[in-house]
Amino acid sequence: AVRRLLEQLGQAGEWLTALAALQCLRRRGLEMNVYLVSASIGACTSSGAWHQALQLLRDMSDSGVERNSVMYGAAITACGKGGAWGWAVQLLCEMAAGRVEKTTCVCNSALSACGKDAEWNWALQLFREMGFD
Repeated sequence: AVRRLLEQLGQAGEWLTALAALQCLRRRGLEMNVYLVSASIGACTSSGAWHQALQLLRDMSDSGVERNSVMYGAAITACGKGGAWGWAVQLLCEMAAGRVEKTTCVCNSALSACGKDAEWNWALQLFREMGFD
């Protein structure tokens, strides 16, 4: 129910409200998990609030929530929507360093972020790394 609420707030463009709700739940002792964090990052994504998505990704990692491809994918998409292609590429590199699986969906989000900002050299490099030379 909480995850669905966070998702609906994101779809309505109420990412600030979603983050405030998450913060309130954390203060009340609700244990954070990958689903709640991903939904909250997704709420930021819908509005292109990439700074907040990155901060949430960092905060949750510090809180012991293990990062996964869903969380990274949502943050990479937020970076793409916010015009922060460099951060999208950086997150993809973090995934490799942290041995988090780079799914096709995540790679496509990074490619899209580079493409939106006409960073074709980076997009081609990522495409080659995916094995599509």
